[in-house]
Amino acid sequence: MCIGKNLDCSFSIIASTTDGATQLTLSGLTKGSSYQFKVNAHNLIGYGASSEVLAMVAADKPRTPAAPTNDLTVTDRTCIGVNWVAPLQNVGATITNYLVWWKTQAEGDYLNSAIVSSSVFSYRISGLLEGQFYDVAVTARNVVGDSALSPAVRIVVAVSPGPPTNLQVLQ
Repeated sequence: MCIGKNLDCSFSIIASTTDGATQLTLSGLTKGSSYQFKVNAHNLIGYGASSEVLAMVAADKPRTPAAPTNDLTVTDRTCIGVNWVAPLQNVGATITNYLVWWKTQAEGDYLNSAIVSSSVFSYRISGLLEGQFYDVAVTARNVVGDSALSPAVRIVVAVSPGPPTNLQVLQ
């Protein structure tokens, strides 16, 4: 098997195997760059016909999403809603999921997360403590890995108002 890479409209051999391998890992590709490959079988007679051209972009971890925002339409005494936007650029591999991370100020590291579909840009975090502050961040995921954490947003879970005090009758 020989694998050729398209260099200025002509292909050159960049790798070959002699052990009958049907797959090969290429290293040294520039992340985010476009490549075209084709494969030829080789034996004592010579090279066979080329495969169809395979076009691809060398993938990298996705870019970091922007900081999430508080969705006040779903925030109440036990839950908070957050929205975010996709990263501005794709770097070769489609985003497969988003991970929503949250923690209290006391927890230090993010201990809680939820996996959300790549076509969804909001999440409702439930089971939270009334009056507690939470830091929320988002990461994007593709086949290569996870992006860095977005900047966090600090949200306080709503508190039910207490009863009125110091009531007085005014004359």
